[in-house]
Amino acid sequence: MLSASENFALTLVWAYEITMSSFSKNQECPSSFELNLFQQGEVSAEEGKEIRMHLRVCDFCSAESDFYARFPQPLESSEEIIEPKM
Repeated sequence: MLSASENFALTLVWAYEITMSSFSKNQECPSSFELNLFQQGEVSAEEGKEIRMHLRVCDFCSAESDFYARFPQPLESSEEIIEPKM
């Protein structure tokens, strides 16, 4: 039988693994290029609205968008961004 602290530690590991396994892009996510354009104000009002709605529910894209906000990437090099495999 596990002690309370061992049980708690296993619960934390399990929760971390579940959280991190879902921390990735999916088919509904905007591309990295689109997120960079969004952060630099280079998308239409409609595209911006869609991306903002997506960022409310997708932690991965929200983190990526925050990265581009803090570390703007030149737009000409954005096309070279390697997209993560889904």
